[in-house]
Amino acid sequence: MGFLELSSEIQLRIYGSLRNIDDALHFARTCRYMQLLFQVHRRPILRSIIVSQLDTLQKFQLLNIYEWNAEHHKYDVPLTRSENWVSTFAAKFYNNGQSPSKNSRPRFPSGRQINFCVNEGLTDEALWAIVTRWHAMKVLFNLYCNREVRTYYLRSPLSYEETGDSEWVKALAAELSLLRPSNNDSIYVRKLESPVKRRAYERFYRSLCGHWQMVNMICKAKVAFYETSSTRNRHFDGLWERWWDDPGRDLGEKVDTLEVVDFVWGFLGRKIFPDPGGLPVWLEWDGPERFLDERESALRNWHFFIVWVTQYVRPPHIIELLFCKWELISTKGREGARYLQNLGFLDLQEGHCEYDDEDTPPEAFFEISCLELDGIARLACGHLDDEGKWYNWSDKLKGQVLFRQDDRVIQCLMKEEKNVL
Repeated sequence: MGFLELSSEIQLRIYGSLRNIDDALHFARTCRYMQLLFQVHRRPILRSIIVSQLDTLQKFQLLNIYEWNAEHHKYDVPLTRSENWVSTFAAKFYNNGQSPSKNSRPRFPSGRQINFCVNEGLTDEALWAIVTRWHAMKVLFNLYCNREVRTYYLRSPLSYEETGDSEWVKALAAELSLLRPSNNDSIYVRKLESPVKRRAYERFYRSLCGHWQMVNMICKAKVAFYETSSTRNRHFDGLWERWWDDPGRDLGEKVDTLEVVDFVWGFLGRKIFPDPGGLPVWLEWDGPERFLDERESALRNWHFFIVWVTQYVRPPHIIELLFCKWELISTKGREGARYLQNLGFLDLQEGHCEYDDEDTPPEAFFEISCLELDGIARLACGHLDDEGKWYNWSDKLKGQVLFRQDDRVIQCLMKEEKNVL
């Protein structure tokens, strides 16, 4: 019996066994019949790739609880939820130049567990948002694979520097401006076999969405309204614990996350603002003294601005700003200061508290240098790194970690570092 002679139910089961959106699209292109079958049933097919409903929980009446099917989609449902909230909140207030009132802010009562990541039913709107994001983020992955961009990236200093050493800041500022890359110049990727390329993008996408979700959680925490300052401080402490060591990531995902964050938010993020002397263009509002400190050098002010602004920009913003820089789209009316203001750059940093029962404010400056620092040390070396320094393995794997065929290369490098310690 030929494949096309199978019942449509069996063919749909085959579709449902796939764990990659691209695989489903490629499968649909094999013939007109399979394309028609996909068009008719594309919603349940794509939904089955991303999530599955936990039918075993029906007796507890938790009918809208979902889990991810493919590992690279583990953050998609909560990210869609948080991105909708952040975008709606920004459009309602920041885009109109308004300051959110106390009652307009998300409210966190004391004594209640705060959860930004509640999984809910995957609506059609959320489904298409995920599919769109899956394809749109290939823009960043293609930049990661582009020969010209990789040349710049592999020569650049790592973004992980806790002390902000002056020589390190000078090295960052001395980098050449990232010019518009050639189209379809992913020579490095073309040399790899298709399964390796597919797995690399799955790792890239998973880590990108994971950190993107974290950025949204931090942004929401900063603008929120809290009953007491102790409630706020506890919530920020929880965010910092996850920033230092996310328990939901294994060693391989932690290393992937460092690579993706270093490339997207670190390397590409600072390429949007390459000129230390050009900060006033982005700071045309009242009170830019925070970033134009006369007591500091222009390089120090530039570095502080870069680290600060990358806590607000998300992948779509990085893509848009890079394209504006390369003049691929019109920049008319896209003033730098107004753009950052629309992201909430000037809003509260430490939340709004109705009652101050603790005098100490939370630390609201989340540096990349601290990302997964305890988690890497705990899993790789069996203890925490009290000195807060990054090890040589991050430099050895730079530009290659996402293309590994298994995690043995990471484990071997970690053993080397453990022996050095």
